[in-house]
Amino acid sequence: MVGYINTIADLEAQAYGGRGFGAGNSLLKQAGMVGAVHTGHDGAPGFSGTGIADVSELYNIVYGQKVWAMLNRECNALSMIAKRPYTSSGWRILKERPAGGSNYTFDVATSGDATLDALGSATPRADRIGAVPENAALSNSDDGLGPIAPVYTHLFMSPKIVAHQFDFSELAMEMAQIDDGIGDIRAQMREDMGKHHSEVQNKMLVMPLEYYGDSANLPNISNNYTSLYKVISSTAELTAMETDSFIADARTDDGFDLYGTNRDTASFMDAYVNYGDGYATGDIRNLTLSILNDTIRNLRVEGGSPKVILTGYDTIQSVADLLQAKSVSWTVRKSFRL
Repeated sequence: MVGYINTIADLEAQAYGGRGFGAGNSLLKQAGMVGAVHTGHDGAPGFSGTGIADVSELYNIVYGQKVWAMLNRECNALSMIAKRPYTSSGWRILKERPAGGSNYTFDVATSGDATLDALGSATPRADRIGAVPENAALSNSDDGLGPIAPVYTHLFMSPKIVAHQFDFSELAMEMAQIDDGIGDIRAQMREDMGKHHSEVQNKMLVMPLEYYGDSANLPNISNNYTSLYKVISSTAELTAMETDSFIADARTDDGFDLYGTNRDTASFMDAYVNYGDGYATGDIRNLTLSILNDTIRNLRVEGGSPKVILTGYDTIQSVADLLQAKSVSWTVRKSFRL
């Protein structure tokens, strides 16, 4: 019913006027009655029923001391990754097995020469992976015991500097303490700039791969944090993106190097990426539960232990619809990643 107070908005309207309660502000203004608290925004304050000619100087619109954030500044990528101190400049890593290559599976072949290359190659003969006859000769013969060794390399990681400067005048700091000021302007600026600082770091972590292929216009992008898209990419995906003109020079541009290693010659750095047939317009797929299940299973086969999925709200809605046995179409341009 008109006149009932059910919400905070109704209480505000009753106290300040407007919203069906009539022209009423007698709780605060004795010089006259304001039609509504917002009537003065586009002109002089509206008064009624007093006969006073000009009371515009008796009414001030107050915006309050609180600064409300009306922007979505979620930092999901930054929030989910581990934060550890920088204690070393990189890592020594094993990039290739003594025999069997650097793929996630141990591959063998049904034929091959009885040489050291076959013995310790990426695809050694199935009968030449370690089993030898009694008193085998120390040689590379077909039934001999030849030397093999793993392959090592190193990766380096440089620290990044992310900085934002803000300032305010001494006069502004003092004026903020009086009238309709917000009070401690330093605290307010520090809070808002802190949120922006986190938001910028989050943006760096989800920077699309396309930006790394534009070294002419973005020469300083390597100063950013390493994007998660680079970490979870693969040589095959970069090749597909280059083939379909999605990005240029993906395999040769230094911007796509990861931890100082060229992706085109480092299959051991490849992540599992379920990107379908390619990045051409005709290769866009519908999201299905089979794609999700296959991706999670293959991640586990390759040694991963997925515990979280970072995606957009559109994909979250698509997954929810799929789990409710509804038909959905997934037509985003980027590949689905876990």
